[in-house]
Amino acid sequence: MGFIIGFIAIFIYFRKNFKIRKQKWYDFVIAGLAFIAYTIASYYIDFGFYHLLLIFAVHVSIYYLAVGMRWIEASFAGTLLLFTFYSTRGVILSIYALIKNQSIAEISNSSDALIISHIASIVGFFILLVFVKFMKREKFVLLFSVKRQTIFLTLYTLIEVCYIYIINQGRYVLTNNIWYSLTYLSTSILSIAVFGYILHNIIRLIKTIENEIYTVRLEEQLDNQIIHYEQYQSYIKELAKFKHDHGNLMKSLKQLIKSNNNEKALELLDESIEDDIFEAMSAIEKTSNSFIVDAIIFDYANKCKINHIDFKSSVKFPNSINFSQLELMKIFSNVLSNALEASIKSPENKRFITISSKAVSNWLVIKISNNYETDIIVEDDQYITSKSDKVLHGFGLRIINDIITKKGGLVKFFIDKNKKVFSVQLSIPKTTLDNQKDDE
Repeated sequence: MGFIIGFIAIFIYFRKNFKIRKQKWYDFVIAGLAFIAYTIASYYIDFGFYHLLLIFAVHVSIYYLAVGMRWIEASFAGTLLLFTFYSTRGVILSIYALIKNQSIAEISNSSDALIISHIASIVGFFILLVFVKFMKREKFVLLFSVKRQTIFLTLYTLIEVCYIYIINQGRYVLTNNIWYSLTYLSTSILSIAVFGYILHNIIRLIKTIENEIYTVRLEEQLDNQIIHYEQYQSYIKELAKFKHDHGNLMKSLKQLIKSNNNEKALELLDESIEDDIFEAMSAIEKTSNSFIVDAIIFDYANKCKINHIDFKSSVKFPNSINFSQLELMKIFSNVLSNALEASIKSPENKRFITISSKAVSNWLVIKISNNYETDIIVEDDQYITSKSDKVLHGFGLRIINDIITKKGGLVKFFIDKNKKVFSVQLSIPKTTLDNQKDDE
């Protein structure tokens, strides 16, 4: 009974925090029937060592079907459940044997065995709940983001469960009560300690790698900012040159018109119209109060042209948006980088990227849409990435979300699976900045 109560408690916790897949009604039916069949069969049949494999298979299936976890996460959850139960039972059973000065084999065959099993399961699941609460959901999500590390920890934990189970079976072989009880106790405690140590180091390693990649990504964006700034500076120089040439042109035309040399004036006008400088001046359009946004849009418009992507932008930034140039660079470079990468993978006749903005009450709503070809992985109501390794990828959306939410804004993602269109909507609150200076 204690095992069932603990299992239900853990089931509710995992379903609340780690549901990933959408389930069909028959998933719950199959999971319920599997659990009932297992409970009844284990009550009447002694499966011996196969009981361990049976309970593992049942738990993994239930976590997969009824909780909505993936197979790898379900396997880890099922193994963690078994490990907690067997290690906790080993601690309680061995301590009880030492206090009673009886062998564990005698206690296992007595009426106290069932009570100890219930106590161990309830205590074990309570410890597991405290453990997962202490670990926090974010750390488990981080662990699950690296498939190899999750598989490694799952296999290690399963080996620990088998090891504790084998030690438990030693009660029928070893006759030294105190020595065996101490061995069983130390083995259970050591297994828990080593598991915690390995889990802590795996998560710390993943976090370190993640932070390093995050830092590298930011450095790349700083490099991009320099490139965009240089592009804008180049444009400014061209503009200054144009203004200088335009001034000289106007002066020459004025003199020619004053001297009634209209034919020469017309020739000069024809030559200036044919000059490429007029085409150069229309390259960067003033879209906002942010030179970096203009430069980024100009840069990606050129990239889209090279890659045969239909690019349209009508974004307008009011002065009441309180973002630094660096923050705007991070937002637009990440959004457009993801959009460009996704669109390139599609057939040329379907490629497009559009940027639009509109004012809604005290909000500025910016929407960036693009087509995509590779299916997008959806987890925990967040659109992660189309790539398999979420530690090395998917930082772009995270960076965008961090910046927008810190300003009190909202980030929403939309997927049209029929049209294969992915959209990012940035809702940014307006603020009065009359007495503030932009942080550039």
